[in-house]
Amino acid sequence: MTLRPEYIHSLLEDDPAQGLYRCKREMFTDPRLFDLEMQHIFEGNWLYLAHESQIPNINDFYTTTMGRQSIFIARNKDGVLNAFINACSHRGATLCRHKSGNKSSYTCPFHGWTFNNSGKLLKVKDPANAGYPASFNCEGSHDLTKVARFESYRGFLFGSLKADVVPLVEHLGESAKIIDMIVDQSVDGLEVLRGSSTYIYEGNWKLTAENGADGYHVSSVHWNYAATQNQRKQREAGDENPTMSAGSWAKQGGGFYSFDKGHMLLWTRWANPEDRPLYERRDELAQDFGKARADWSI
Repeated sequence: MTLRPEYIHSLLEDDPAQGLYRCKREMFTDPRLFDLEMQHIFEGNWLYLAHESQIPNINDFYTTTMGRQSIFIARNKDGVLNAFINACSHRGATLCRHKSGNKSSYTCPFHGWTFNNSGKLLKVKDPANAGYPASFNCEGSHDLTKVARFESYRGFLFGSLKADVVPLVEHLGESAKIIDMIVDQSVDGLEVLRGSSTYIYEGNWKLTAENGADGYHVSSVHWNYAATQNQRKQREAGDENPTMSAGSWAKQGGGFYSFDKGHMLLWTRWANPEDRPLYERRDELAQDFGKARADWSI
């Protein structure tokens, strides 16, 4: 059953005159709406996938998901990154079963087909007795399926399962300036450090997105984190490795920006920016990018 536009619009109440801005619970629980979100957002538009530093070496690979579709990114022998649907072109079995690693080829665990990390089908198990016709595997017909759109913006890798989407820079819009501000902090580039934490919860994805732009809860929900940070700062006072003060976030002021295409930014100011490693380069940053951008970078 398709959802009528009137129903979707009814989920949000926006009445500035009455000071009302709220949504209905169905926005987070209606499975029909969730299917539309998967179709048009996660499986039909640009998504951030990884950073180039997470696939640094020849033959490295990294797996992730785009909506409900598993994909993997691989760096081939020429150093070129490609993104593929994580499924054998024969019967759809999953090829990469680890989060990351280093492999020059991938062998399907089901029927033993082997592909290189440029997506080319290298070997079919026992082709003479498998019953394939002479026209089998012509002109790359059984190579791996590439993610329809795959591009890098300053080292940040994005992909779209749908080819008919706007250019990546148009999709990023003003939010690209935030990426620029992060990357330009160092002439040596940017590296995503190893390690991650993964959580699974029974809830709608929009709850996470909404909470990511909510600084109001920090002082009540994360008070223990802030207290721990402050204790560490006091304990290491005078040390050569100063720490940032998280306990004063609520007092420093902040907010969030909502960009076009659904991008958001939660921001606050540090109480002790002088302890930021970047602080010693503030004059250089101001000269290169202007005082306002230097202030934001620090």
